[in-house]
Amino acid sequence: MNTYQLSRSWILRYDKHHDAPYTLFDINRGYEYVITHSIFSFLSFIEQKEREDTEISDLFEQDNVDCAQIVKRLNKQWKGLIVDKEDIGSGFNFPKLNFSPKISMCSSPKTAEILLTTLCNLECLHCVHSCGHQKDGSLLSGKEWIKILQKLECNRIQKVVLTGGEIFTHPHIDEIIETIGKMKMRFILLTNAMLITKERAELLSKSNIVLSVSLDGDTEQSHDFLRGKGAYNTLMKRMQLLKEYNVNRILSVTLHAKNTNNIQGIIDYALKENIKAVNFTILDEVGRAKEHDILHLSSIERERCKEQVRNVQVKYKNALPIFLLDPSEGLSKNLDCSNNDAPIYCTGATSHIAISPTGDVYPCVYGFGESSLCSGNLKHTSLSKIWHTDKWNMLRGGILLKDLHTCKACALSNSCQTKNCRVRALKYKRDLYGAPNCITCHSK
Repeated sequence: MNTYQLSRSWILRYDKHHDAPYTLFDINRGYEYVITHSIFSFLSFIEQKEREDTEISDLFEQDNVDCAQIVKRLNKQWKGLIVDKEDIGSGFNFPKLNFSPKISMCSSPKTAEILLTTLCNLECLHCVHSCGHQKDGSLLSGKEWIKILQKLECNRIQKVVLTGGEIFTHPHIDEIIETIGKMKMRFILLTNAMLITKERAELLSKSNIVLSVSLDGDTEQSHDFLRGKGAYNTLMKRMQLLKEYNVNRILSVTLHAKNTNNIQGIIDYALKENIKAVNFTILDEVGRAKEHDILHLSSIERERCKEQVRNVQVKYKNALPIFLLDPSEGLSKNLDCSNNDAPIYCTGATSHIAISPTGDVYPCVYGFGESSLCSGNLKHTSLSKIWHTDKWNMLRGGILLKDLHTCKACALSNSCQTKNCRVRALKYKRDLYGAPNCITCHSK
C-alpha cells in the first residue's frame, strides 16, 4: 500500500478575490503556477494528511484507480510535488478575507519584506534607509523573529525578503538562518556578503534560500565608490567561499551616474561565476542617495541606461535571467490611465507587507515610521488581524485616479505608473493625493 503527501517544497494557495484563485508555488525555484479547481481540490486533499491508495480511490468514487499513475503524471508536470510519506511540519490554514474587496487582492499576503536591522558594517552613498554604524537598540531577538516567521509560514506566505542594514550584523542571524532553511517558504537574503564565514556559507546552502549579493561595479574602483575602500576585494573572497558551498547566488546591482558603463562587465562576471540571476535597479533618489547629486541620473541618462539593460536581456535571454527595476515607473502596472474612475492600488496591502525591525507591519518599506500606516505588531497580534485592518482601505482602491490632484494633470500620466504609490506620496510629500516623489517628473 502506497502513502502519499504533498512535498514540503510546494505551497498551495486559495485566494477567492484574486485574479488567479488557485495557485501552486515552488519554494526552491521561485515559480508560481496557476492551477485548476480540480487539481487544487486533489492536492488539498492529500496535503491535509498522508493519504493511502484506497483513500484516493474513494475520492474519485472509483475502484481500482491507478494512484501511482496519477502521482507520476503530476510529478512530471511539477517535479517532486507529491512524495511518499514525508514530514511536512506544522499544519497550514486557508486564511479568508472577512470582507469583499473591490479590487484583486489576496486572502493573506503572498510576500513579505523584513528589515531585520538598520545597523550596517558599511555606510553606502545610496542607501535607501540611510543605514550605518549606529547601533539599533530595538532589535528583536532570534526567538522573536522565528515566532514571527512561523506566523508567516502558517499563513502560506510564499516568499520572504530579509534585508537591512546588513542582515549579518544582527546578533542572532545564525539562529535565524538555521531555522529558515527548514521552513516552507522561499527566502531572499539581501547582503553585502562581507561578513560571510564558512559556517554561514554552509547554513546558506539550502535549496529554499537565495543570497542576493550587492555588486555595484565590475572593478574595485567602481564598487568601492559606493561602499568604501576595500569592499570589493573582501566581497570577491566571500563570493568564492559561497561558490565553494554551492549557495544560490544572485547579484543586486544599483545603477547610477558613475557605473552605467559596468553593465557588460557585471554580466560577464555573473556568467563566469555561475550566478543564478542579475537584478539591475535604477537608483532611487531617497534616503542617503538624495544627498549625493553626483549619483543622480537625468531622465535622458536613465532611459539610456535602461536601454543598455534591455539589450543585454535580449543578448543573454537563454543564458542568464536579467531583471530591471526602475522605481520611477512604480511596481505595479494595474492602472487604466484612460479611466478617471480607475482605483489606485499596488502590491502593498493587496499581496505584500513590510515588517520593521521592531515587528511593526506596514504595506511596504516606504511606510516605515508612518503611524497611520502601521496595522499592528506581529509579536503579539495575528497576521490575519493585521491583514484585515481598515487602515489600508485607501490603498486597496479607496482612492481613484480622479482624486489625484497632481498626477491626473501630469503630461506623463498616461505612461507613468508611479501614481499607484500613495505610500511614497505620504512619506515624502506629506500628501496622500499628491505626487509620490516622482523621479521621472523632477529629473526631466
